[in-house]
Amino acid sequence: MNKKIGLILMPVLLAAVVFGLSACKSASEKAAEKLIEKSTNGQADVDVSGNSVKVNTNSASWETGDKISLPDGFPSDIYVVEGTIKTAVTSKTGSDYVVSLESTKSLNEVKALYDTKLKENGWTITTSGAIAQSFSYLTEKADRTLNIGISEADGKTIVTLTTFKKTAVNAPATPDDNTNEGAG
Repeated sequence: MNKKIGLILMPVLLAAVVFGLSACKSASEKAAEKLIEKSTNGQADVDVSGNSVKVNTNSASWETGDKISLPDGFPSDIYVVEGTIKTAVTSKTGSDYVVSLESTKSLNEVKALYDTKLKENGWTITTSGAIAQSFSYLTEKADRTLNIGISEADGKTIVTLTTFKKTAVNAPATPDDNTNEGAG
């Protein structure tokens, strides 16, 4: 899954760099499209408007910048803490999402909210932990996985929500998956 998310986020970063370095809107859009097309082996449409960049490819759509909204179809059973959405990514299948936002609430306030809201919305916390000024949850519900990363820096709390459908490739192993055939 990390490789999948990396492939999704890399073009957004490339587009943002091209946007930030270029004074000419149409030239920056074309350059970003070429970089993204090369990295995704597909077509890309890049729209730079004000402080926002929208990217659509044959596998996903990304939006980063100011005044970003939750993606259409974002699951209603995933609590989104109050804050400003900075990045939104949606797979073309509509089953995988990444949303990153900034909140003025403290890390501890956000963690307490998610401790409550995850349980209220029927998510099972499979793993959680803290490292320095960050906290993460790995959760499951039916055929979906939700990863939540919370970190604090410069007086802001950054929350990243990543949700995707479980597949044979990313589903956790079960005891039946590990037969000891051939062990002797």
